[in-house]
Amino acid sequence: MLEKILAGLRARPQPAPASPPFDVDRVRVAVLALLLEVSQVDRELSEDERATVLRLARERFGLDAGAVGPLVELADTLLAASLDDWIFTRTVRDAFDAGERLEVVRMLWQVAFADGRLRPFEQALVERIGARLGLAPEAVAQAREQAGAAGAAGPR
Repeated sequence: MLEKILAGLRARPQPAPASPPFDVDRVRVAVLALLLEVSQVDRELSEDERATVLRLARERFGLDAGAVGPLVELADTLLAASLDDWIFTRTVRDAFDAGERLEVVRMLWQVAFADGRLRPFEQALVERIGARLGLAPEAVAQAREQAGAAGAAGPR
């Protein structure tokens, strides 16, 4: 028995499994999961909302389209498997300073406005995420105004 243990310790280490073909950054995935959650909360994922999520991911993270797709798929899979968005909001809260968290909320508003209308449950979700990110309601409201002023459609 001791010989088997010693033989195992002397054995050459096995190579690590191949890494995925894209950079799996848990903070990026957390932000994308929150964007996707807002886009899907009304159970009507429009092409405009999906395009906005992809555009924001490319702009925010400086990724090309080939790198964004797999990250979005991973975020969507993790979001679908989660019972709550707590893990994603906690990851963002812990990784970003207040200014960066506010930028994430601006992005959430842009997704909520992407289809040309803001539904009450979209508004409630973004406000709840903002609170979980440790942002004051006034800051979340200001981010909403900035997202609207940046070209997103207002509530209808």
